[in-house]
Amino acid sequence: MKVVDFDRPATEINLASLALDRIGKGKVNEIVDPALVEHGEEWVMESVRHVSELAFRCLAFQKDVRPCMNEVAAELCRIRAAAPEPDPDSGSRLGPMIGLQIDDVGLDGPDTVAKKAVSPVSVQEVWVSDQSSPSTNGSMPHFT
Repeated sequence: MKVVDFDRPATEINLASLALDRIGKGKVNEIVDPALVEHGEEWVMESVRHVSELAFRCLAFQKDVRPCMNEVAAELCRIRAAAPEPDPDSGSRLGPMIGLQIDDVGLDGPDTVAKKAVSPVSVQEVWVSDQSSPSTNGSMPHFT
């Protein structure tokens, strides 16, 4: 789904508004990836319900009602912990769970230093900037 889609009804142009509407009406299945729904596994649907409830809280208009990131991370860890161990023989298309613990991201206390996780899709090497970049007009520094 597009974040902003002017082909949707006026109250649903913004994806956040659409999510709030569907979650509030209990129609989460209309906005969830069909691949998750088609599995029909009880724990998957329960996880979707919990994540949608969390998303509903995160999208609250008043900032005082929204949960802080510590609460979000703790809730996501709790949801993930409720998942059964993956069965390698099941042929599940959901893929492996990411092994990120709350203390890995530095959210378990104010004095904790965050550890940087290595992403398999992140850039690990220096990229040399090309002169065709619009930022090479002299007003921006050129990094190599």
